[in-house]
Amino acid sequence: MRTNDAARVETYEKVLDAVYTNNTNYEVTVKLGDFKIKEAKGPEVELKIVGGSWVYDGAAHEAAAKLEHAPGYTIYYKAGNGEWTTEAPSVTNVADGTVTVSVKATKTGYEDLTAEDVTIRITARPATIVVDNKSKSYSDIDPLFTGQIQGLISDGDLGTVVYHRLDADKNKEAVGADITLTASYSDNSNYKVEVKNGKLDIIALNTNTVNVTGETVTYDGKTHGLREVTALKEGSTILYSVDNQNFSETVPVFTEAGSHTVYVKAVNPNYHDTAVVTGIVIIQKRALSITAASAERKYNGTELTAPTASITDGTLADGQTLTAVKVTGSQTSVGSSENIASDAVIMADHAEVTSNYNITYLAGTLRVTSGSSGGGGGGGGNTPNPDKPYVPEGPGSDPGTVTIEPGDVPLANLPESSPADNLVLIDDGNVPLAGLPKTGDRAGAHAGLAALLSGFLLAAFTALSSKKREEEK
Repeated sequence: MRTNDAARVETYEKVLDAVYTNNTNYEVTVKLGDFKIKEAKGPEVELKIVGGSWVYDGAAHEAAAKLEHAPGYTIYYKAGNGEWTTEAPSVTNVADGTVTVSVKATKTGYEDLTAEDVTIRITARPATIVVDNKSKSYSDIDPLFTGQIQGLISDGDLGTVVYHRLDADKNKEAVGADITLTASYSDNSNYKVEVKNGKLDIIALNTNTVNVTGETVTYDGKTHGLREVTALKEGSTILYSVDNQNFSETVPVFTEAGSHTVYVKAVNPNYHDTAVVTGIVIIQKRALSITAASAERKYNGTELTAPTASITDGTLADGQTLTAVKVTGSQTSVGSSENIASDAVIMADHAEVTSNYNITYLAGTLRVTSGSSGGGGGGGGNTPNPDKPYVPEGPGSDPGTVTIEPGDVPLANLPESSPADNLVLIDDGNVPLAGLPKTGDRAGAHAGLAALLSGFLLAAFTALSSKKREEEK
């Protein structure tokens, strides 16, 4: 029998004794024996433990130990180098890190059960912040930026989420600018946060206009364009076209007379393109009067012409020249006709610019007057030089001109003879007329009177001489 009641696994010396019935016939000696308690283990007893990794969900997660076919055992846990305890270690947050868990199961009189160490940990939970896209009109203040948060276990796990522009885009205000909207939040190691950025679109306004003032000038051979072009909004670029198709910043200018239409619009990165407006550059033709020359002379049987013309009203533009004028007209017989100017040619350097002038052509006068066919010396009257054109208001046209009336011309006396013998018929065609005095020449008038009287006397003498010769025959 045992002489002790110890239950621990070990060897107990001299605790086993013998009990017997005394017999005097025997001298009995009892040698006490040792008692050894060995660890016991059932053939199917097993301790299992499972560690793990869990996505953060706000709950505590522990190592799960489990006994199989081992009733009466107590499970003990130890986290890392800590103390053994019956409370299983757990992790709740990513910040808890990776925890190594040891486990054992004990039962008095039995061998301890153990299992391989395991680890437990929490991983970050995915969370998404989706920033809403926004838009505003140019020059407006920013709208309220918003977004949605997806995947949080508890509201507020990321603190107060603020939606705003990226710092690099804070001062961008132009239409079409690339402006990114993002979100700021409080860090939380339990979440792996993805921010899906949004965009802010600045919309162009439709309030820009362009104002055009045309121009009206008289042709001067120089270039002219619109008088003034302005856009309402600062920063606008003015574009021009002459066909309403191809626009550029080149300002159209014109030299030739006519009505020139210019199409204008304004573009601005912050505004819609303006409507196309038109401006008119009117270059009026330059007024010019060209008068054909006039000429006058007494009849001599040849053709009288004056093939020249001159500008009598208006002027040519600087640097331009009247190089040709067609003059048509001639007068041979006594009388007058117009000397017609036409088809002027005006040149600027080597280019003809006549079409830029509104030319009025004025006719000159070609006049042939009757003249004396006889007489010599001073009897020729006022016959002009055929090579010298008539100049209105020239010599001979002054107010001192003397007009001799027929009644004032004294006639010479006929020679004395009997009326019948001395009667001579003088054909009008045979009576030489003295040349008239030059217009405006008083001395010439007296000379003309003398020449007239001499003509009559000469006619009478000729008639008498002819009569006498007939009688002598």
